[in-house]
Amino acid sequence: MSELCNVKCNLCGANDYLRLPVKNIRANTHKKIKLVICNNCGLLYLNPRWTNARYVQFYQKEYRDLVGIPIDVLHQRELLQQMQLRGSRCLSFCHEFIGPNSKVLEVGCSNGGILRAFQFAGYKKLFGVEPNVAESQFARDNLGLRVVTGMLEDANFEPESFDLILIVASIDHFQDPLNYLQQMHKLSLPGGYLFVDAYDTLQLLKIGRLFVKMDHCYYFTAATLNRLLAKAGWETIKFERVPKFAPPQSLHGSPLNNFNVGIRFLLRKAESKIPVLTPNGEEIVRKVLFYTKRNNSAFTRLFRKLLYRARRFYA
Repeated sequence: MSELCNVKCNLCGANDYLRLPVKNIRANTHKKIKLVICNNCGLLYLNPRWTNARYVQFYQKEYRDLVGIPIDVLHQRELLQQMQLRGSRCLSFCHEFIGPNSKVLEVGCSNGGILRAFQFAGYKKLFGVEPNVAESQFARDNLGLRVVTGMLEDANFEPESFDLILIVASIDHFQDPLNYLQQMHKLSLPGGYLFVDAYDTLQLLKIGRLFVKMDHCYYFTAATLNRLLAKAGWETIKFERVPKFAPPQSLHGSPLNNFNVGIRFLLRKAESKIPVLTPNGEEIVRKVLFYTKRNNSAFTRLFRKLLYRARRFYA
């Protein structure tokens, strides 16, 4: 049985796409996985990609080895410090909308570093969901957090349970982000909030910094992510672009962080249907094709290869 499958666009449901000439930095894992752009709405996603069952297996045991993050206790504590810093930034972005008695859930909470920042700020009703066995165990044993090992559907939370739900650098890993966002809408209390932190793919394309990774199923721009969130019933109330966006495994202060750009959304649960603007897919497709063509010259490919190999000197 093949471990690959083809998927339709998660935003508009179309099956009309164009493959993009973007370098796959994890090609040794599966060279057949490709990045495509929907010709109808402009969403970028992997197609074909692994099956959902294969992804579950991958995140439980293989993910951290692939991205170069050891899961022993010592390295977990180093990762924890970096994630606490990110968590403090997340908290500062949304603290004015919640209180110390708010019930907070993080989906894809890793070893609990983000929630740890909330814990230090006095929040006590903290919950997490994390598929990686070692990291979820670390969060429970060392931080005293209530973390479920598995996916969101494995947690069996009651509807309308949370004041704030966090998705930090995880939404591009979801195999069905629209379904997950709709599930979170049901878990959120009336008037509850959703915080989403992600890469800004269009900005990364502009600087030739976008690489395909088989564990990243989707590559959002600010426009496509905002439309997906609205389609799932969330209304944006706060938004910002974040320069020097650092993935948790990168050390802060690295020169490479200047190449990264992130986006942050704070959204309120909407009880009625939100009007979603018709996606201007043609405009996004033209932009993406321009950037991939411009950044795919022989010189740029060589520069990116050298830059990527040099990452170990900055770690």
